[in-house]
Amino acid sequence: MGANSSKLSERRAEPVAARSAKYSAGEIQALKERDNTTNLGYLAGVYAIMAIIIVATVWCGLAAVEGRLSWAVAIPVSALAVIVMGASQHQLGGVIHEGTHYILFADRKMSELVSDWFAAFPIYTSTYAFRIHHLAHHQFVNDPERDPNFDQAKESGHWLDFPVAHMELLWAIARLLWLPNLVRYIAARAKYSAIGVDTNPYADTSHKASRWVVRMGVLFALGAPIASIILLGMKQHALAAISLLAMWAVVCVYFAVIPESHYQKNKIDPVI
Repeated sequence: MGANSSKLSERRAEPVAARSAKYSAGEIQALKERDNTTNLGYLAGVYAIMAIIIVATVWCGLAAVEGRLSWAVAIPVSALAVIVMGASQHQLGGVIHEGTHYILFADRKMSELVSDWFAAFPIYTSTYAFRIHHLAHHQFVNDPERDPNFDQAKESGHWLDFPVAHMELLWAIARLLWLPNLVRYIAARAKYSAIGVDTNPYADTSHKASRWVVRMGVLFALGAPIASIILLGMKQHALAAISLLAMWAVVCVYFAVIPESHYQKNKIDPVI
């Protein structure tokens, strides 16, 4: 038994040894190095894809309305656009993840700003808000009491007791795509990853934040697009633009003038 165990250990160690021989410690360290330019190129690529798909979809839709293009073409293009935009937004989530771990760029402030303005804000969150949630998951991974992913998965309805069979996984995905379940999933994701919860291990429960901080954000996140869609549908393009800018200005002024004590306190210091 001892000899067999020794041989097994040797076989398991072979790939590691082979990798070590292939790459020097310096080469491996070089691959880990961060800079302030590389990820800008990748992020620009994501935005280029989103810009192309938006322009193409809008053009196809307008062409179909005007009779210059068949709906048989415009509808599949729109369906494809939903998939591509979803994938691109998921990549923005990857940017936030790297910013959360302070590794998007070598400069921490640049990492935080780019992660916020070009990834987190466009999908209604912030790098710091997600950091509170995600780092708690890392520190207390699979702890049912302190890992926020546990409560989030149960509340959003995508809890799965792994391992699961292939058909069970497919059925779970199908259930999640049912509209009421999808709304429930989005609301839970926003609550845990963007708004934050008092049960998070990093939350300062001794401090009581103002409920209006979250309410104003939610009102803008829901009200601005709804008002814009209604006004654009009435062909009030100028009024839609003015109302959007006005709502944005009101919310910005509110967040700028309220006392610091109104905001939620956490045990992780912000970068900015």
